[in-house]
Amino acid sequence: MECRRLGKTDMVVSVLGFGGSEIGYERAGARTVARLLGTALDSGLNVVDTAECYEDSEALIGAALGSRRNEIYLLTKCGHPRGYGRGDWRGWVRYIGYSGDGEAARYAIECGRFDTLQTSVSIADQEALELTLPLAVQRGMGVIAKRPIANAAWRYARKPSEPYYQAYWSRLRALDYPFLRDAASGAVATALRFTLAAPGVHTAIVGTKRPERWPENARLLEAGSLPAAEIERIRARWREVAEASWTGEV
Repeated sequence: MECRRLGKTDMVVSVLGFGGSEIGYERAGARTVARLLGTALDSGLNVVDTAECYEDSEALIGAALGSRRNEIYLLTKCGHPRGYGRGDWRGWVRYIGYSGDGEAARYAIECGRFDTLQTSVSIADQEALELTLPLAVQRGMGVIAKRPIANAAWRYARKPSEPYYQAYWSRLRALDYPFLRDAASGAVATALRFTLAAPGVHTAIVGTKRPERWPENARLLEAGSLPAAEIERIRARWREVAEASWTGEV
C-alpha cells in the first residue's frame, strides 16, 4: 500500500487508516476487532485512529494489537467540549493535532500550534479543498481525511433514520454523481480515490466492522490515482449544486 510522509512529522503513513468509532459504538467483540486489525495490518495499513469518546474502542484496540503495537501509528482524541467522554488531557504524545472543520480548522492551521489536521474531505464534503487544505500544504501540515467515502450514504434508497448519515445522503441525492450508480465497489473506489487525490491529504480514515474490508480497500487503490478529468467533473458538479450550508461535517 502506498505510504506518504505526514507533513513535517517523521511519520510515513499508509494512505488508508483504520477508524475505530464503529467498533466502539456498535459494540464489536474482541475477536472481531483482533481479526479487523490483523487483516488491516497484513494489508499494509499502519494508521489506527480512535478517541476517548468512542465507548471502549481504545481498550479493544489496545488488546487486539498486542505484540504488533510497534507496527502502527496510534491516533486518539480527548478534551471533548460537549459533555461526553472523560474530557481529560493526556501526556506522552508524540505530536498534537486538531480534529474539526470549517473556520475552526482554518484557525488550527493559522495558529501554528498543531502538527496535524484531521478534517472532512469527500465527494459530499468539499469545503476543505478551498478553505483549509491549500493553507495546510503551504504550512507543511499533516492532513488526515475523515469520512473519506461520505459514510457510503448513497447505498440507502431512502433517507436513513440515523442522523449520522442524513446530511451526506441528502447532499449525494442532489449531486447525483453518475458513478454512484456503478457497482458498490466501483463507487467506493472512485470516492476514496477522489479524497486521496486532494492536494495535502496524506491518509484517509475508514471505519468498518468487516475484517474482509481491508484487503478489498487495498485492492481498490491498485488502479492508482483518479484521472484528473474525473476529479474535475466531481468538483464541477459540486460547484454547480452545493449550497452555502454544505459546510464540513463535524
